[in-house]
Amino acid sequence: MIHPDGRLPPTSPNFDLMFSTTVPYTEIHPVRAALTSFAVQTVRKKVTAEAAARAIGFSKK
Repeated sequence: MIHPDGRLPPTSPNFDLMFSTTVPYTEIHPVRAALTSFAVQTVRKKVTAEAAARAIGFSKK
């Protein structure tokens, strides 16, 4: 049984959306691609914010 929300085949046009940092996860319809993109985009936002906070902290010293 193949479910449409399962693993995307490499030939799928949505395969490149897995772990996407450029396409907002809310615009991705296959669930697996949307979840992986959500994770990547959330971590990227957090890491960027932490790096910016550290850079500000270093510039004050």
